[in-house]
Amino acid sequence: MTYSLKPALAAITVATALLGTAAPACANTLEQIMQQKVLRVAIDLSAPPYGMKSETMKEVGSDVETANLLAKDLGVTLQIVPTTQANRIPFLLTNKADIVISSLSITPERAKVIDFSIPYAVIQSVIGAPKDAPIKEMKDLAGKTVVTARGTTNDQNVTKLAPPGTNIVRFENDATAITAITSGQANIFSTALPLLLRSIRRTRPRPWISRL
Repeated sequence: MTYSLKPALAAITVATALLGTAAPACANTLEQIMQQKVLRVAIDLSAPPYGMKSETMKEVGSDVETANLLAKDLGVTLQIVPTTQANRIPFLLTNKADIVISSLSITPERAKVIDFSIPYAVIQSVIGAPKDAPIKEMKDLAGKTVVTARGTTNDQNVTKLAPPGTNIVRFENDATAITAITSGQANIFSTALPLLLRSIRRTRPRPWISRL
């Protein structure tokens, strides 16, 4: 089975989102962070290439690099707080982290409860499916199972645009959604484009091809 983006489907479902760091009013203020000399940054480490663990279990990825640069600029120690995609905002609101740097899209709904930095990146939300899947339009998802990560922009997009009869299965993070894809539980994935490309390739014997 070969995975790719369906051009017509992607044209309907692609959403270019602005990414920014986020913080709520209840988290430590900058003054408190400077006094404590520690910056607590919530990062989802199951979302390569943004956040992940290396073979030596070291936190790596673009979000981790951004957090390191911010802590260095402030002259404080970085404390990475592992989180899931669904818990990114709750961790802020319960003061478990000072900020989130975790491929968090800026949306009007989220802006009601947290503050964002200026955008520093863009990300595409897409739906990946086998090349031979009979999917050309959103209506073709009816009767099919689509997996996604709970509480993400990808979840919101597919929930809003999918037709009645679409079975949307939500996992706590992209890593478990990828497991569902590679184990054959589903073959349609709503996620970010870089994550789709990187994750599917890394979890298959050959890029995009299943020999099962």
